[in-house]
Amino acid sequence: MGVAKGEQEIKNRIIKTELVDVDRLTPFQGKLKTLDDVNFNKLRKSILEEGFSFTVHVWENADTIYIIDGHQRVSVLTQMRKQGIVIPLISCSFVSAKTYRDAKKLVLLAISQYGKIQKDGFLEFTEGEDFDFGDYDFPDFNFESVPDFEPASQDDQGKLDEKKLKICPECGHEF
Repeated sequence: MGVAKGEQEIKNRIIKTELVDVDRLTPFQGKLKTLDDVNFNKLRKSILEEGFSFTVHVWENADTIYIIDGHQRVSVLTQMRKQGIVIPLISCSFVSAKTYRDAKKLVLLAISQYGKIQKDGFLEFTEGEDFDFGDYDFPDFNFESVPDFEPASQDDQGKLDEKKLKICPECGHEF
């Protein structure tokens, strides 16, 4: 379908989706974002409990597949594989980018957070559900504003520390 004169057209930059082995994916963001041990373990736990649920966005340049969005998930999966956990092929959406600069702009778009969580909306969305909010990381949301929210006690933190399996010699993350 063509675009009428004076109309604007949105370009779909997703060119294909396919299953890819995590070992074929190359980090692209450098030190732009980090994943501390607490959030690494939260993400690891969520992947173990919920499975791999979200597509990784990638850019293929020459024979290299660069990660645009999904660096932390791929990092966690890579460490899990080193621990002997079987990692399936993961769904990747390949996006078009003409240059490294263009691909870097896509990384910045992917990490941008435009929407903000609203207390009333959050309460309505989670009403009647027994979620452990400590499993999630919403940097722009104050959980102290949620009724009945209790931050982890020192005893709970001690239990979390006891559950750590080991420290990865390559990256230092605790499992």
